[in-house]
Amino acid sequence: MTLSLSEEFYQKDVVERLQQLEDYEQCVKINRTGRFFRIWKAQHAARVKFKRSMLDFPSSSAMLDPTEQIETLLPDTRAEDIEEDGFYVNQTTKLSVESPVEFLKRLEAEEKALTAHEIYRNLCQQKAWRPLDLGSLVGGQLMKQNKAISKSRHNMTSNY
Repeated sequence: MTLSLSEEFYQKDVVERLQQLEDYEQCVKINRTGRFFRIWKAQHAARVKFKRSMLDFPSSSAMLDPTEQIETLLPDTRAEDIEEDGFYVNQTTKLSVESPVEFLKRLEAEEKALTAHEIYRNLCQQKAWRPLDLGSLVGGQLMKQNKAISKSRHNMTSNY
């Protein structure tokens, strides 16, 4: 009887362990599948993003003239949004068409303005280039001399 009971417990233990191993195996498979799915999802999102960026701004030189390129990029632009130097694609991005010479001139002018402003700011920070305040520098000394002169005159008039 103990032999049959021990065999029954042994069989039950073996079945439980096999069931537990199958559960662990299923968990490992689900984790691996989830990891592969996350990797695939990230790669797919990167591919879609790359394709969309290539559709928006082609990397090769286009065979279309600039007007047709702008129409393909922005088919629903309104005439009131267009200014003389370009137009706004969205609220923050402005598309302008300018020649390379104009672009270089604008860059040089910006660099000169920034350099001049930086030099002016540095000069203002230095004490030697601040405006000369004669009143505060010489005023005290002049007042002392003025008082001394008035005292000496007052003494001279009182002596007569």
